[in-house]
Amino acid sequence: MKKILLTIVSVAFGAMALNAQNTADEIEMISKNAGMVADNATIEFPYSKVMFATKSELQAQKFKYDSNRNQMKLNHTDGFNAVLNVMSDIYTPAKNDYRIAIQYGEDDQISYVEVVFYDSSIYENIMDFAAAKECKVTTVEKGKGKTYSFNYGGYSFRVEYSHKTVSHTDTYTNSSSNGKHAYSSSSTHDFSYDQYVYTVDTGVKPSSDYLKSKEARKEKRALKGKKSKSSADFL
Repeated sequence: MKKILLTIVSVAFGAMALNAQNTADEIEMISKNAGMVADNATIEFPYSKVMFATKSELQAQKFKYDSNRNQMKLNHTDGFNAVLNVMSDIYTPAKNDYRIAIQYGEDDQISYVEVVFYDSSIYENIMDFAAAKECKVTTVEKGKGKTYSFNYGGYSFRVEYSHKTVSHTDTYTNSSSNGKHAYSSSSTHDFSYDQYVYTVDTGVKPSSDYLKSKEARKEKRALKGKKSKSSADFL
């Protein structure tokens, strides 16, 4: 078992070394660019550089196009943390993990950009931006989460914060050589982390094959519901 774990860790470190140069550009652009400005943008705000980039520019930064959802996507996961998650059989993101999705509407118009991240300093940069621009921020609390909303430059901004907890139970079983006097014990460990979802909405209606198929299924269910009679129909 130890040899297997050592092999997994060795492979992970090897992959991290081989991809270090490739991921460096991603981290530089995404993790440190909150608040930077796109060359072709007429307005400045956090992640505008990503939002206003062309598809070819995004592909150069390792974004992938999802034709079904009509989105440009980028997922970044810390390699070593991923190995630890496999070894511990539990998922907790690393501080520098993130996911970005840029949704398009008809004619490749930008509908919105959504960034999921776990670094509180990026959240602070976004809120500092709102304060610097004197934006009126609306806060809604729900459970352990909060949603901050504000408008700027004709766009709608939203930051959703949530504190998540993941529980993992370890069970140990011991018995004598003849199988008698067996007993088991278990211990539960809680792991928590903060998640932030930052969305910039342009007001353009999103469009994709996925959304059209979803709407068609919804209409089909609604039509099916109309055909079925309830007891009220016989009154």
